[in-house]
Amino acid sequence: DWRPRNFRDKYHGEVSARYALAHSLNVPAVRVGEMAGMKALSRQFREFFFPDQEVYNRRFRRDLTIAIGSLEMSPLEMAVAYSAFGNNGVIHRPYLIRRIETRDGEALYDSQNVDEFGMKAPARRRVMPGDVAMVMASLLKDSARKGGARFKRDNFLGKTGTSNNNRDAWFVGVVPGLSAAVWVGYDNPRNSMGKATGSAVAGPLWGRIVTRGWRRAGSFNFKPSAIYLDFCEESGQLAHRGCPRVKQEIYAGSLGRPARCTKHAHQN
Repeated sequence: DWRPRNFRDKYHGEVSARYALAHSLNVPAVRVGEMAGMKALSRQFREFFFPDQEVYNRRFRRDLTIAIGSLEMSPLEMAVAYSAFGNNGVIHRPYLIRRIETRDGEALYDSQNVDEFGMKAPARRRVMPGDVAMVMASLLKDSARKGGARFKRDNFLGKTGTSNNNRDAWFVGVVPGLSAAVWVGYDNPRNSMGKATGSAVAGPLWGRIVTRGWRRAGSFNFKPSAIYLDFCEESGQLAHRGCPRVKQEIYAGSLGRPARCTKHAHQN
C-alpha cells in the first residue's frame, strides 16, 4: 500500500492551495491530483513535458505518485516547464545557438528549425491561458520566499523539491527572462545527503547563481490578467455577506465564475 506523508509526518488539516504549495505538503498535492483525475493529469504532463506521443508513451506512468514528483525529469526539462509560469503560459523550445548569419544577413543556421536537445517538442507551444499562468505565478512567489533562495529582487517564482531519504534536492525558479533549475545530489541515487533539503541546499545555491549571473531588469506580463475576488476562508468558495471570514485571492476568469459559498448561504 502507498501511504503519502507530509515532511516529518506533520499534518495541518484543511489548508489553502497557496499554503500547501508554500509549505511543500504532499498530502494536499495528492488530493488535488485525485480530484483532477488521471485524464487531466496526463493531459497536463503531455503539454508541459511530453508533447511527442512516443516519448509520452515511454515515460508517463498513470498513478497518483506523479502528483508529488515520482517521474524522473532532468534539470533542463524542469526549467523549460517552469518557464511557462513566467512567460504568459507559453513554452519555447530551448537552444544553445539562436542563429548564425553571414555578413550579408544570409542565415546559415536557425534554431527554430533544429531540436538541439532532442526534446521532440515544437519551437513554441501554449500550455495554459495567461491568467492561469498569472495565478500560478502568484502562488509560486509565496513558495519561492520559503524555498531558501535569497534573491535581491522580490519578483521571482520558485519551488523546492526533496526526494525520499534526502537523495535529491531541487529548486526551480523563474525571474523575468530566465528560468533555471538546480539539482543537488549524488550520481549514485542510493546515497542519501543526510538532512539536506531543497530549501537548505538547492534554494540558496540557485539564489547565489542567479544573483551573480542575471542582472537584467524586467517584469512578468500576463494577458489576459487574472482578477481578485473575495472568498470564504472556510468553504473556499466565492464569499457573500454571510461568510464570517473572507479573504481576497487571485482567480483566473477564463475558468468561469466560481460557485458561491454554500456553507453560509442560509446566513446571507
